[in-house]
Amino acid sequence: MSSKFALLTTLACGLFISLSSCQKEQPAKQAFELSQQTEFEDVSLNLQISQSSLKTNESAQVSLSIKHAPGLEITLPELEGQLGEWTITELTSQPAKLDSQSWTHYQLNFDIEPDIPGETPLPSIEFMVEDEAGKIREVRTKAVSIEVLSVGVDADTQLRDIAPDERDSTQPSDTNQTPAWLLLALIIGAIGVIILRKLKRSSEPVKSAAMEDFRTLAKASTEEIACQLEPAFCKAFAQRAKLTKPCSDFTSLCNELASPPACLTLLASRYESLQYGKQAGSNSEIAALYQECEELLNDNAGEELES
Repeated sequence: MSSKFALLTTLACGLFISLSSCQKEQPAKQAFELSQQTEFEDVSLNLQISQSSLKTNESAQVSLSIKHAPGLEITLPELEGQLGEWTITELTSQPAKLDSQSWTHYQLNFDIEPDIPGETPLPSIEFMVEDEAGKIREVRTKAVSIEVLSVGVDADTQLRDIAPDERDSTQPSDTNQTPAWLLLALIIGAIGVIILRKLKRSSEPVKSAAMEDFRTLAKASTEEIACQLEPAFCKAFAQRAKLTKPCSDFTSLCNELASPPACLTLLASRYESLQYGKQAGSNSEIAALYQECEELLNDNAGEELES
């Protein structure tokens, strides 16, 4: 049963991973469709945008590379909140690096989300540059035009512009994932029911032809029980332990078992004493021995014996 339990567990884990991966797929990072280089004598600005067009419920990735000659101090802009008709999110920056010519390199990455549909420009991004003499000047990127497409609020309405506060309603929410989690819970519950039924079934007496013959023996006379107890019990036990060879006596049964339980060897010894001893066993002793054999057959441990 342990192998079946492992298989069921593996299937459940596989399903869980599949549902989790389908729950909310993040858009893959795209190659930059827009690229704009702005060159100055001692400053270089490179602006890259992942998409040249997007919908009002989508976002684009922006990479801004800045490098300047030695001896300059450059003030990076505070790119937070709004930039024209765009909302800036996920802003990250990388530490400054020096190249072989002692030029300093900066890298800014952020996402932009459109606020309105239409041909929407991304405004210039300004930088303040100070030279060694303390002179301050301004450099900036060029504005870039991006096409923003509107999407419908639902299937029953016409395409229309979506205001920023309404855009969130078109995004997938966690509540939409409730059916997936509910399905997973039902599957796990079904697996639990199957396991419980397996455990319950393993605790029930095994129904087989040999077992039925053994139980029928209980209605026979004491002499017949004493004579047929050994072969009837050994055949039933062999089927219970799933032995490959049939056994009709205690000796062959113990030889087939890799590790005969102590209760079985003790039972065999008691049977030999009652059957072949100097004095024949009494009716109560034979009945008690039969009862012990039946209890051993019904014991769950018998199912786990290996040949």
